[in-house]
Amino acid sequence: MARGLGPEARGEFALALAVYALATSLGNFGQAERLAADLRDQSTSPREGPRYFIAVSASLIAAVCAFIALRTIDVDHGTSLAVALAVPVASLGFMWRALAISRGRTLLVAAQPAVPAVLRLAALAALFYSGCLTLFGATALTMLATSIGFLTIYWRLKVSQTPAALIPIPKTSSESKFLTDLKTGLVQGLPVVGFNLNSFVIFRADIFMLNAISTRDQLGLYAAAVALTEASWAASTAFKNRMQAAAYTARPREKIRRELTVMLLLSLPVVLVCELFARQLTVIMFGESFSGAVPVMRILLVTAIALMIFDCGQGLLAVFGQRRAMFSTTAVGAVITVAALWILIPRFGAVGAALASLCAYSAVGVASWTIAFKVGPRD
Repeated sequence: MARGLGPEARGEFALALAVYALATSLGNFGQAERLAADLRDQSTSPREGPRYFIAVSASLIAAVCAFIALRTIDVDHGTSLAVALAVPVASLGFMWRALAISRGRTLLVAAQPAVPAVLRLAALAALFYSGCLTLFGATALTMLATSIGFLTIYWRLKVSQTPAALIPIPKTSSESKFLTDLKTGLVQGLPVVGFNLNSFVIFRADIFMLNAISTRDQLGLYAAAVALTEASWAASTAFKNRMQAAAYTARPREKIRRELTVMLLLSLPVVLVCELFARQLTVIMFGESFSGAVPVMRILLVTAIALMIFDCGQGLLAVFGQRRAMFSTTAVGAVITVAALWILIPRFGAVGAALASLCAYSAVGVASWTIAFKVGPRD
């Protein structure tokens, strides 16, 4: 994709994905994390009306805000609309995924990012080799593939007769009960909203600060390297889902430790090989015009390990119902990110942004796992 778009358009694509990430993370107002924790404690029905009312309303607002934000930073109408239309599906999709995890459907949840990634890769390759790859095409295909992944979970849950309606009919006893549950959902969702905002700063502030301080070309170089290393997110998601599913079992700590060990044993050799051939990998994947991204790539490959630890640790805090811990750990990470970016980008550019990410991911990852093992269930 980077070869077809070039550094400048690749930078705009990164901005579109950054806005999408923020909108989807805020789109269900923390209800996915509430659902995961309540299902583990067996304290709720997955068809709870107020929860879905909040999620649907928030996702529609987030979609409109995403469109406005993208137009404000001069992204074209088509690309902005493609992002906005995908926001409600992904926002609700996080809730369907939480339901699937609680049912032990780990293979289904693992397929959610994997199958769309294959479809997206094939479609982008076809556009590239036909000379038709554009910013709008790349964005629309990415949004469509991601939506297919979430809708697949919804469809399979429906087929297996697991309740997962988009807007279930509230089964509360009265209007006052519905309003009480609605207020509870909003209050309990607020820490998760704060967590998602902090996470956005940690994961995407580098993109926006590079765009503000540097050029779109430099942003494109950095975004290409980030995209390759963020492929670790797919592996992280798979292991995170397995760890979250283990939290519902009789011996959670033993199984979680085993998943962590396997994840590290599989990922560390891959990172080492990629470090040895970082230049060749960068040029082969992106072309000579992206050769300036090699130093950034070397740092971000190490950052990929920290990212996986970060992601899995926060996933455990979510399923343990530790919403305040999620907020506090990522708040510290957000402060580290902004401070490090402010200090390092003017002096080191994209390399400084990569170093800032490494520091923030590592700090939050260690803190998340420490708290998770302290407050989590015992074997």
